[in-house]
Amino acid sequence: MKALLTILILCSALNTFSQNVSQYDNILLTNAKEYRKAEPQVVLASDYVYSTPMDKENLNRNNAIAFIIKWMVGTSDFPFVRDEAIYKITNSDKPAW
Repeated sequence: MKALLTILILCSALNTFSQNVSQYDNILLTNAKEYRKAEPQVVLASDYVYSTPMDKENLNRNNAIAFIIKWMVGTSDFPFVRDEAIYKITNSDKPAW
């Protein structure tokens, strides 16, 4: 019983102190070729954002939204209008671009 309790405590401690790094931080967006290469990840991020409920505390959802906006701002293949609707959709108070 003591061994089981010790294992549970260690597992929760490992989970508590682990770093939460976004998977989108590893995707480079510096030139047009990289923006085109990132399009499948943008589609997956969009699907994730649409399939999860709106929650300001959901870090994964916020990272996905930030990645999508970063891609939208930098891509030259598609024109996007940045207006107040983006603030409402993303629940953001400041521009991400």
